[in-house]
Amino acid sequence: MKKRLSPQEKKRVAYEKDHYVSAGESRHAFRKNWPKKKRKANKIHRHRASEALHSLERMANLAVVEDSPIEVTADQLRKADPREKLTKWGVQSLREYL
Repeated sequence: MKKRLSPQEKKRVAYEKDHYVSAGESRHAFRKNWPKKKRKANKIHRHRASEALHSLERMANLAVVEDSPIEVTADQLRKADPREKLTKWGVQSLREYL
């Protein structure tokens, strides 16, 4: 049979065992908001890459660009505009969170 815990002991056990997933929002919103954050960051990156390509097309005649030995690759566009780094803050114990 389990020993009954006093309220102080219950609180100490809760501080040790319970955890909190923190990513800047509430506990239950993380699973919805994280994909939204990723989608937004990727959309911004794709938009900036397409803007860079369109500016290249506007700057020069399209035939000159196609005949040019220099190619614009995805790596060059990625280096010019790196993706925003998304970070998760990780899991914290309840004691650390409070």
